[in-house]
Amino acid sequence: MKKILVILFIFICTTAHAELWVCQEGNTLKRFHGDGYERGICGKDNKDIISSCILATELQYNESKLAYKKLENGDVVDWTQAEIATYVQAQADAQSQALLNQIDNFEVTNLDLLTALIKRINIRIPNNPITKQEIINQIKEAKGL
Repeated sequence: MKKILVILFIFICTTAHAELWVCQEGNTLKRFHGDGYERGICGKDNKDIISSCILATELQYNESKLAYKKLENGDVVDWTQAEIATYVQAQADAQSQALLNQIDNFEVTNLDLLTALIKRINIRIPNNPITKQEIINQIKEAKGL
């Protein structure tokens, strides 16, 4: 029991005095607990990142958990509506581009690929379209069922 109390006391003392760092990297805030800044977690080798780090107060550290925050003059502040709109649009554009890249490389489900092929074939042969049931029957026949 005495060992548990000593370990608990050491844990409380060491975490209570640990430094809290908030760094801005691009559009996001990174939070570091303890001596992370000195160990280079905030980008000690990158002067641009170091200049965007602050030794945070408890309030600043806790506020930095929220989305759409940035460092400005050593404080954690909200993004402007224009910054949020720009960021959201950039995220949507990136998702669309990633999806387009997947499609260009045929990185789609078999169902998507098969559906697209059938629609294209049915457009080219409009008088005799392929049906879902015909495909099911063909798969069963090919598997000997």
